[in-house]
Amino acid sequence: MFLVFKVVLGPVSHLYFDHPYEPNPEENGLYWATRYTDTRKVFSFEPENIYRAIQVKKTGEPIDQKELCGRYSERCPPIQRPENIKGSANTDEFIRWTLLNSISPALPNIAFGLLNDTL
Repeated sequence: MFLVFKVVLGPVSHLYFDHPYEPNPEENGLYWATRYTDTRKVFSFEPENIYRAIQVKKTGEPIDQKELCGRYSERCPPIQRPENIKGSANTDEFIRWTLLNSISPALPNIAFGLLNDTL
């Protein structure tokens, strides 16, 4: 008997925004799950192909699918019920990141535009 659950994936390697944007030793951020999370990484994540998301080793070296999954994909079993993956999300991190990094720096400009009728 199988228990069937609908899931929304939220992998920290692609969808947590408290990591640096680029792999730069001078940039602030946490390194507990990945070295960086940039826009390309976020939008390239495919919930239905979770193994493709693994692109580098912990050392930062690239890893190809044969090395990861084995010559015949024996270490990467197929997802049995892909219809149960409803997408990917990380709403609390996304909202916090959006507020702090996108909206906050623009607030003075938005206020200036509203006060001067230039918006």
